[in-house]
Amino acid sequence: MNILKLLWLWILIAGLAGCATLNQSEINQANRTVPDSLQLTPMLDIYEQRIDIVRNKTNRDRTSEGEGTEDMPYHNAGFYLGNGLFYDLNGNLSLLIPKTAGIERQQTFHIVKKDHTTLFNRVTALKRDKSTFSIKVKKGIGFSSHYNINQTDSVTELIKGKLSNQKLILKPSGSYEYKRVLAGEEIHKTSNGYYTKQLLNRNDYIKKDHALFLKNELVIRNRENAIEILKLGWGKEQLLYQMVFSQNSIIIYNNKYSGFKISLETPGLIKVYANQRLIETYKIK
Repeated sequence: MNILKLLWLWILIAGLAGCATLNQSEINQANRTVPDSLQLTPMLDIYEQRIDIVRNKTNRDRTSEGEGTEDMPYHNAGFYLGNGLFYDLNGNLSLLIPKTAGIERQQTFHIVKKDHTTLFNRVTALKRDKSTFSIKVKKGIGFSSHYNINQTDSVTELIKGKLSNQKLILKPSGSYEYKRVLAGEEIHKTSNGYYTKQLLNRNDYIKKDHALFLKNELVIRNRENAIEILKLGWGKEQLLYQMVFSQNSIIIYNNKYSGFKISLETPGLIKVYANQRLIETYKIK
């Protein structure tokens, strides 16, 4: 191993050792604000800028890596839960950074994202002007793509190409239809939420009082000055994360004070920390 590689390895180890958890005092002494009410609104994720909170797992097929599990792929369709939270139809719970910045449907924006976890701090530009939405990686090895978004009160359509177009359509019944090439799913409306069906399985998404019940996997509760994220198992709830809010930050942490901090530094500047390590910066114009 050459000297340069050893230096980078040392910097990485030193950085991780010095910021293994969030600042416990900051969490305990935070001047908390009341989170927004929970929502259960079908949504198509047009931003694709997610911070994983709970990443679902799936069994890995027999490959050269052997048997085991791997991350479940993202699904563009899912539910917006309020407070920046998004739960996709593959069971992944994420925080959508543009939503935490208050960007609403059909709003124009220009976001410059810097990824501090890459060697050269890769920069990504996201821009929306009317119906045109583009993503471009400015530095490093990446991609450049442009696609259109059509939105009305009843339809959100992502037009990426013949094989990648996606639609989320609101029906008069209150149900939704997710459509893509050679595939699709119905999101059926019920009296207290929605459900989807896959073969013989039915997945229910329920809003009850101050809580959301997502499939038979997660519960999201609004507890006056915090959001609780709990895992269901054998009829019991296990607390995974708490999500607290202050005037200029959102902190998501587990019982070991490990997690994420989203810091609203100034109007238009958001910094994302994994524990105390800066991982992403967003400048919004």
